[in-house]
Amino acid sequence: MVVLVNAKAKAEGAIQHFNQKGVQYEQELERQEQAIETQESIVAEATNLAEEECERVEVTKGMQELQSEIQVLEARIKEKESEYFYFLSNYRCGSREDLYNELMKKSTSYEESKAQLDRTVKLLEYMSSTVSVRKEIWLKFRKTISVTAKTNFRDFMKKRGYIGKLILDHDNQALNLLVNFVKN
Repeated sequence: MVVLVNAKAKAEGAIQHFNQKGVQYEQELERQEQAIETQESIVAEATNLAEEECERVEVTKGMQELQSEIQVLEARIKEKESEYFYFLSNYRCGSREDLYNELMKKSTSYEESKAQLDRTVKLLEYMSSTVSVRKEIWLKFRKTISVTAKTNFRDFMKKRGYIGKLILDHDNQALNLLVNFVKN
């Protein structure tokens, strides 16, 4: 009887184990089916996008044949590139790395020149504004000096008993004196 109970317990454990494995396999199968559906939708979407670009081309060659054609074309591209860069190396500055280095030097030089130009433009603007301010100050000073000179001349003439007038023409750089020598 003990043997039967043990055998029954063992059988129930095995059934439970197989039921769990069955559930796991079903879940895995469901996950794989979802992955397949996802991949099929991606392929369908990519196919639709490709068909919008051009008509579908039927492929008659196998994968190995296409791979070998791709390798031949890549070899031709490399050959053409090497011919091109050989031409450039004889013409100008060398390999692709040399061209890149030359480009970096020129770019750096360009950026430095651009920065220098910006600084020069700012300096020119500053100098222009400074000149404008100085010109305004000079015109005020010239006017003040003119008024002072006219007043002093008139006062000096008055002290002597004459009537006088000082006329300053800054534009023509002329100085005219008008004096009435008749005493008051």
